[in-house]
Amino acid sequence: MPLAHCHNAASYTGFDMGSGEASAIAILSALERLPAGGLLLIEEIEHGFHPQAQERLIRELTLLVSTDKKQVVCTTHSEYIIDALPREGRLLVEREPDGHRVSAAPTTRQAMYSMTGTPQPELTVYVEDTFAETLVDQALPGEHRARVRIVPVGSGDRVVAQLANHRQARLDGPAICVLDGDTTDRQLTAWSNASGLSSTESCLRLPGDSPPETWVLGALLTDPYRDALARLARLEAGRLAATLEQLRSTRDPHDIPRDFARQHAIAEDWAVYVITSCVADHPGLQPIRDHVASCLI
Repeated sequence: MPLAHCHNAASYTGFDMGSGEASAIAILSALERLPAGGLLLIEEIEHGFHPQAQERLIRELTLLVSTDKKQVVCTTHSEYIIDALPREGRLLVEREPDGHRVSAAPTTRQAMYSMTGTPQPELTVYVEDTFAETLVDQALPGEHRARVRIVPVGSGDRVVAQLANHRQARLDGPAICVLDGDTTDRQLTAWSNASGLSSTESCLRLPGDSPPETWVLGALLTDPYRDALARLARLEAGRLAATLEQLRSTRDPHDIPRDFARQHAIAEDWAVYVITSCVADHPGLQPIRDHVASCLI
């Protein structure tokens, strides 16, 4: 194969070039020889290029192929290449036991999670406490759960303030907040104004008009969810029904998981898990699932 050669005020050959420069000339030369409508295949296109050069290469190639009506298909494991590519130009190929799965237009973090196995959160969800955190987490499908980071912050006004800070400071990735169901429109408006949040479109609420523990208890008092809890927690149905009825008189709704745990001699964090997971598919949580899905497109 002949050495790469270019001339710009002075001759410059492959003897003088780094691997990235040689690769760039090889790619551009092949693209120049490619007829209109032609296809160029490149394996590991990032080879030899430092991050800034990778981004510049993709910008130049995108411009060239759109002007000359040519097509470049390349493989890459570089987040810089993926990030520089238009979303509509990305395909994520993942190995499965019986073949491969292809996902169109993946986000950079979704692709990197697939390659590294380390979650790369694409969306931050601020909530009030760990109960709300577990409830939202359980409500999301597994394919979205790995792409979302849920952060308990504190009271409702602090949640809204944290969302505003996230937006104003341009912290990593988009963010929304999910407030407890007993948050009123008036409260949300006041908190938003005080925090300088320009819009409340990203402020969702858990279902019901009460603390989430009360809403979950109400759902568990109905047959399908109570039966699911009995199976998951391995509790006798009659005793479980009696416990749930007794919990309706709990003075502080936040104590419901603790009292449930004490009644059945289980850890409180396990109690939170089982009672939230049993209502995870409740229709009342669908708006949250839908909004998170729209943020991950």
